[in-house]
Amino acid sequence: MASTLKRLTGDTALYGLSSILGRVLNFVLVPIHTKYMTESEYGVNSDLYSILAFLMVLLTYGFETGFFRFSEKYKDRKMLVYATATRSIITTTLIFLGIIYLLQVPILDALRYQDHPEYLWMLLFIISADVMAAVPMAKLRSERRAKRFVRNRMVVIVVNVLLNVFFFMALPEMSTWDGMLGDFGRWMYDPEVKVGYVLLANLIANAFMLLDLIPEFWKIRIGFDKAIWREMLFFSFPLMLAGLAGVANEMIDRQFIKYLLPESESLEQLGIYSGVYKLSIALVLFNQAFRYAAEPLFFEEGEKGRDRTIFAQILRAFTVVMCLGLVSVLAFSDLLKELFLKNEDLWAGMEILPVLLIANVFLGIHTNMSIWYKLSDQTRYGMYITGIGLVFTVVMNLLLIPPLGIMGAAYATLASYAAMAISSYAFGQIHYPIPYDVKTILFYLLISSVLGYLAFVYSGVHILISLLCVLGYIAVVAVVEREMIMKIVHRLKG
Repeated sequence: MASTLKRLTGDTALYGLSSILGRVLNFVLVPIHTKYMTESEYGVNSDLYSILAFLMVLLTYGFETGFFRFSEKYKDRKMLVYATATRSIITTTLIFLGIIYLLQVPILDALRYQDHPEYLWMLLFIISADVMAAVPMAKLRSERRAKRFVRNRMVVIVVNVLLNVFFFMALPEMSTWDGMLGDFGRWMYDPEVKVGYVLLANLIANAFMLLDLIPEFWKIRIGFDKAIWREMLFFSFPLMLAGLAGVANEMIDRQFIKYLLPESESLEQLGIYSGVYKLSIALVLFNQAFRYAAEPLFFEEGEKGRDRTIFAQILRAFTVVMCLGLVSVLAFSDLLKELFLKNEDLWAGMEILPVLLIANVFLGIHTNMSIWYKLSDQTRYGMYITGIGLVFTVVMNLLLIPPLGIMGAAYATLASYAAMAISSYAFGQIHYPIPYDVKTILFYLLISSVLGYLAFVYSGVHILISLLCVLGYIAVVAVVEREMIMKIVHRLKG
């Protein structure tokens, strides 16, 4: 058990390094985008990327997780599982692009981007690259080739960031120069194409990603197994439905803001909402790093049939860290908004930040608990659980956005993620009991929410009080977890 925790910590740190560096570098784009784009333009950018998230789940249809499951089940045919999954995804992606080409006019009308068909096609090529790379990247994780995985992610991120800096900062200056570089700058630069520059940078970066994965794509020559494909599809299809509901829970609030608020202000409000949401980056990146490291490890532990107590201990430690992130972000929220939200009009939405952060803690807990139905091959429960969350999302957004605006969307997000976490726990205790320490987890949620709100209220007014709230939470953890801390200290000394 100790070795498992040690390995998970090491893998989380490595994947976390790539996530942290990647998110930090991408976070550099937030002040650039918010400085050079209007609220409406930032809203368009957020709208497009919410669509991208939905398409990512639809076009991978759960085969990323399916690959983990069946590469463990058929260890002697792991490469055939890999080739089958990758070939399937590439084929369906090409079919999808053909369908969109035939229906692009009504789709552009529905999205309100009739004047910008280039947005749709750049978005589609971006998502096609991401989708085709999904299983090869999962293969790297399964083989514990974390350094190779991190290298690929960092190449994409660095290229994307550098191109954004070039398009938004260097190119306008270059267009004022004399000579050939000036001519190139004037030919390339258009102050009205800000959203297009964001998409173009992402598209070029994704091309580098695919080039880096060519050795992995070459391995799909081994063949395609129809029996394995059918078994993977049966396993993964409920995960896709659950994933679609999950993305809807996470992203559909952007669409409700776009379509439920008056058209004259909807994109501005969407830009404000998305800008403030970016400040929850610390919790999002830790949850992502944990998922990358934990998912393959959980499947291995499940196959070995080990004591399920390890899953309970991991959730408890995970909650401690997530709640620390909650209090810390709220304590320094005033500084964060000044550093990253360069357009002060975005500050009008800061009141939604505490609600969104608490919601992300619940999302992390749900993600952690969801392993039970994957280990027990009862993936339909993932569909049920996220379906429950989706019902909360739709109903609460419809009820709350018209009277409350973006605050209504924040409350809907919190209600949805809390409902999913509770449902996952309830179903799990019936079908795959894990002895979670619910009282301690709820205690951490309560104390971090109270201290976090106090820190938020005094952030920028009395920073000392905000710092004391952070230290207070750490002190509480030190008292509650003193036995575990002492064991770690003794182990380090030994």
